[in-house]
Amino acid sequence: MKCDFCSKKIKVISFDCKCNYKMLCSNCKFPEIHKCLSIEDIKIKEKSKISNNNPIIVAEKIIRI
Repeated sequence: MKCDFCSKKIKVISFDCKCNYKMLCSNCKFPEIHKCLSIEDIKIKEKSKISNNNPIIVAEKIIRI
């Protein structure tokens, strides 16, 4: 078994990604390393999901007597 990105021999554990790489070694498993094209799409989706699920809450002013 070899890594799809760097062709290094995989010993025990292989990793996969949402892009076209199915077998990655421990060095290439991060999206930044193997230049994953879907990383920007994933970041945009997750940011929009967070902003939709966590609306901004503004407290009303306290009226002082």
